[in-house]
Amino acid sequence: MLKVECEDSSGIPLLKVPDEQRPDEQSSADVEYVSNDCSVHVVKPSEPAEDSLTISSSLSASDNIVIIDNINNPTEFSSSKHILREVNSFCPEVKVEFAYSLARGGVAIHTVDKIGRDLLLDRLPQESFGGGIKHLPKYKHSDTIFVKGVCTSVSTQDFDRLLIDSGIDTFEVRRLSNRVTGKSIRVLKVKCTPESSSVLLKSKIRVDNSVCVIEKKQRTRVIRCYNCQRFGHLSKFCTNQRRCEFCAGFHDGDENCYGEPRCVNCSGTHPSFSSKCPPYWSRYEMLAKQYSESQHVSSVTSIYSAETSD
Repeated sequence: MLKVECEDSSGIPLLKVPDEQRPDEQSSADVEYVSNDCSVHVVKPSEPAEDSLTISSSLSASDNIVIIDNINNPTEFSSSKHILREVNSFCPEVKVEFAYSLARGGVAIHTVDKIGRDLLLDRLPQESFGGGIKHLPKYKHSDTIFVKGVCTSVSTQDFDRLLIDSGIDTFEVRRLSNRVTGKSIRVLKVKCTPESSSVLLKSKIRVDNSVCVIEKKQRTRVIRCYNCQRFGHLSKFCTNQRRCEFCAGFHDGDENCYGEPRCVNCSGTHPSFSSKCPPYWSRYEMLAKQYSESQHVSSVTSIYSAETSD
């Protein structure tokens, strides 16, 4: 069972979920979804409170676009006919409104709806379109939110629909997977408008009576090398010896590691990728301070430039 509750800064409920509701008082705004393992239920008042926040839909046909870049043989997909043929080869059920090639060798595909767009992102294999990278258009004004604790039996399409029906507009909902095993995990990545992200961050989402953790993507990111597990550089530039991210041992095949957890950076009893690592938090605080200071300098500079230009 999944519920969404939300309050604004003054404590006024925006998405009110009643504790008890008589069977003969089914709200017209109720949405229900039942999967094999989880019952998903979002309740939204049919008549919002007088002071409640209303978010108008900012989504349009431009949000049903899939961009494919870094195509090895872009001339092969220079015509709409060839692009549609490639789509039909892998996703014949997807309805495409129109498709065309881009100036720098990429491809843009406009689907009829978001369901078709998400199917392309999820089902187009890596070798399709000359091994090109499939992604959404780069939105300048969007926030990324992580919802942790959503069981894997809940599809991204149904979760997206439930959020939209609850007044939370989204650009994209994707389920994350384990980097090593490739298996889906209980974390959903939601891209939405800044207005919707503020509502989502104040919401309470319940799955089978368990409250999900809702976090905004951190602007400051600590880079960890996937080869030696040290902080501060990428694996493609690493010249150090490979270390296991789980036990810190000098061996390959992290997926089958059964050793005791050991951190490369602090020798603690946790994997090197753990967010509980003290050196990780020390580095994060240092980077966050630098980011905050750079933002302050940038804002002061912009104000000074505006004043001197008058």
